[in-house]
Amino acid sequence: DIYIGKVAEFMVYNFLINEKKIVSSPDLNIYEKFNKSYDADLMTKNSNIHVKSHMINNIFPVSWVFQKKDPLVSKKNENDILALVVISDRNSYMHFKKVLDVIFKEPLKESLKETKVCIYESDLIK
Repeated sequence: DIYIGKVAEFMVYNFLINEKKIVSSPDLNIYEKFNKSYDADLMTKNSNIHVKSHMINNIFPVSWVFQKKDPLVSKKNENDILALVVISDRNSYMHFKKVLDVIFKEPLKESLKETKVCIYESDLIK
């Protein structure tokens, strides 16, 4: 998961650099669970970019999982941008969405329902 997350961060970073945006570099440190934060992964002058990745699989639909206590969920900010990355062997792509414009839903997986919420790609394409 850490590797896929860093691949996604660099995909977004490279895309923004190619678009001539001034953006902070991805953090290459690996943090223990208790040292992780909800801070943005990348930053521009006006945006906090939170990168989330989904590796294509045959079990679950394309979605991104968030902690219910994540400020992106509980205290939405107009400067927070989601870079929702889909990674597969053949084709990888991303969606950029303001956190104010997404719908958080209950996860399909029963064991996640108490503490997590999801964004489903099918809700982004409507």
